[in-house]
Amino acid sequence: MMKPGERWEAAMRSGDLNEAWRITDALEAARRAGDSAGPNHLLWDGRALKGERVLIRCLHGLGDTIQFARFVPSLASLAKSVRFLVQPCLVELLHSQAGMGSVGNIWTDFHERGSVELEVMELAYALRATPSEIAAAVPCLRVDRDGGRQGAASPRIGFVWASSAWDRSRSLDPESLQRMLDVPDVEFFNLTQAAPVEGHWTDVSLHTRDVRAAASFMCGLDLIIAVDTFAVHLAGSLGCPVWVLLRRHADWRWGAEPDRTFWYPTARLFRQDEARDWVRVVERVRKALIRRDF
Repeated sequence: MMKPGERWEAAMRSGDLNEAWRITDALEAARRAGDSAGPNHLLWDGRALKGERVLIRCLHGLGDTIQFARFVPSLASLAKSVRFLVQPCLVELLHSQAGMGSVGNIWTDFHERGSVELEVMELAYALRATPSEIAAAVPCLRVDRDGGRQGAASPRIGFVWASSAWDRSRSLDPESLQRMLDVPDVEFFNLTQAAPVEGHWTDVSLHTRDVRAAASFMCGLDLIIAVDTFAVHLAGSLGCPVWVLLRRHADWRWGAEPDRTFWYPTARLFRQDEARDWVRVVERVRKALIRRDF
C-alpha cells in the first residue's frame, strides 16, 4: 500500500491534480493541527487569500521559482497586496513581468511579514490549479529578443548539457555530449554555466550568465536542448521550443506521458529507456535534428 506522499506523487505524475490536492489537504490538516511537523518549507496555514497581504517566499531551487511563478498573477488578482521574495539572480527578470506584485530579494528584503505567507511551490495547491489552467498560462514570462531567427543560414540551437552539482546524474557524459554536437548544418550555442568544454559550438555562457540576458538570447533561437535543470524551466516559461533530456527516473513534474508535459506546452521530452543510458537518448535527438523535426 502506497504512503500518502507516494500517492501524491503518483497523482501529480498522472495529471490528476484534484486527487493530489485532496491528499495534500489531509496531510496539511495534520500539520496545521500540530499532529505532524511536516517539511519546514511549508508556510501556508490554509487561510483564505482574498483581500490579504500575501508574502511569497522561494525556499527551493531557481527552476522551482520559475515554474511556479506563473501562479503569482492569479494570486495578485485576489490579494490586497503581494510581496514576492525570490533568489537574487531572478529579481531583475521577475520585477519586469506584469502581475508579479512587489518583487524583492529573499536574502536581503525580508523585513515585514504578510498576513498570509506561502512558499512559491504551494501556489498551485492554494489556487487549486488544473492542468488546462497551467498550460494556458504559458508563456508566463516575456522579454525582448536578443538577435533573431530570420536570415540565419542554419538552425540556431542553444544547448545546456550539465545540471548543477546537486545532481550530476542529470548531466550528459562527455562522449554523449560530443555525439550530440555531431549534426551537420546546425549552429550550436553553449549556454551551460559550467567549466568550458571544447565542441562544435559558439560558447555564449559568459554572455548568458545573467538570467535576463539568457532569457533574451533563448528567445532568438530556433530551439533549446537541455538536461533537467533551471534552463528548461526558463525556456518553457518563455514559450520557447525546448527539448528536455530526462534520466530514467525523472522528477514528478515531468509526468507520465512519454514526450509531453502540460507544464510546458512547447517542450518535447526525451527520456532514458534505462538508467544512465544517454546513448539512445542522444541518437533519438540527433535523428530528430537531422529531420529538422522542430
